[in-house]
Formats: sequence, C-alpha cells, structure tokens
Amino acid sequence: MGYFDLYEQFNRVESLFGALKWVAYFVGILVLLSGIIGVSNIMLIVIKERTKEIGIRRALGENP
Repeated sequence: MGYFDLYEQFNRVESLFGALKWVAYFVGILVLLSGIIGVSNIMLIVIKERTKEIGIRRALGENP
C-alpha cells in the first residue's frame, strides 16, 4: 500500500526553487557583465573620437 509523504514533496519543491534561484542569480550576473562590457565599449569609442577632436583644437591654440 502506498503512502503520501508531504514533507518529502515539500523538500522536492524547495530544492527545485533553490536551483531556480541559483540559475536566476547566474543569469543576472551574466546580464550585468554584458551590460558593463557594452557600456565600456561605447565609452571607449566616444573617448577615441573626442581625443582626435581635442588634439586638433589644442593644436590650433584653443583654450582647454
């Protein structure tokens, strides 16, 4: 004759949600890292473009 153990079922569901929580943390960290890399690349491009402009302006004698 079978039996239903509510505590065992609770532990299964709790472990499932624990695993899902860790997956969510992992995905969140990857999303943040990719955002940081994207923003830093954009800033690097902007700084490279501005460096040429500032160099030309200083060569022509403009004040900083």
